[in-house]
Amino acid sequence: FGFSTMAAAALGNTLSDGVGVFSGGVVEDMAAKAGFEAPPLSRAQQALPSTKRWERAGQLLGITVGCLIGMFPLLLINWKD
Repeated sequence: FGFSTMAAAALGNTLSDGVGVFSGGVVEDMAAKAGFEAPPLSRAQQALPSTKRWERAGQLLGITVGCLIGMFPLLLINWKD
């Protein structure tokens, strides 16, 4: 396609982030079917700094895993050529 390395990396990162957003819903649906439920938090609990930190940590983990999965094609490169 004639992309530069940086352009290809940016497109791959964008794709993996997008897949991560949609797969989050799939993971939540699978967890619900397995019997897991979101904890019943009051509005005050939802606004707590510790709750927000854990929410952000979960999002960060999801994005990081998505980006690492997006790097999978790098394992298929024949580096000897």
